[in-house]
Amino acid sequence: MNTDKTRAGDLEVSKLLSSSKKPLSAYDLLHGLQHGDTTKFKAPVQVYRALERLMKQGEVHKVASLNAFVPCRCAHHGTPPGFLVCTDCGTVSEFDAGSVERATKKPQDFVIAATNVEISGTCQKCLEKKA
Repeated sequence: MNTDKTRAGDLEVSKLLSSSKKPLSAYDLLHGLQHGDTTKFKAPVQVYRALERLMKQGEVHKVASLNAFVPCRCAHHGTPPGFLVCTDCGTVSEFDAGSVERATKKPQDFVIAATNVEISGTCQKCLEKKA
C-alpha cells in the first residue's frame, strides 16, 4: 500500500466532505471524486476504505439514520458524537454526546462497543420558514 497515495486520497475525501453543506453517502463521495482532475477513486470500496481510516482518526463520523458521512466539527475529548438531524432540509449538526452516555446507566456484564446518538427534528431555519 502506498501511504502517500492513501493520505492524498483520504485528504480528497475529507475536503469534499468539509465543503459539502449536507451529509454525503459513499456513492455521493465517489461521484464527486470522479469528477476531480487528480482522483484515483475508481470503485466504492476505495471510498469506504478512506472513510474507515478517517473515522478511526476521528475526522469523520457516520450518521447511521442517513447512511451518510459528515466531517467532525466538535471536540469530543474521548466522548461520542451526537447528531441533530433536520427532517425538513437534511442538515446535520454535531454535538458532544458524552452527557447522554454518562446519563445512561451501564448494564452490568456488558461492554459498550459504540454509542450512536441521533435526534431527528426541525432546525431553526426550517422553523422560521414555516412561521
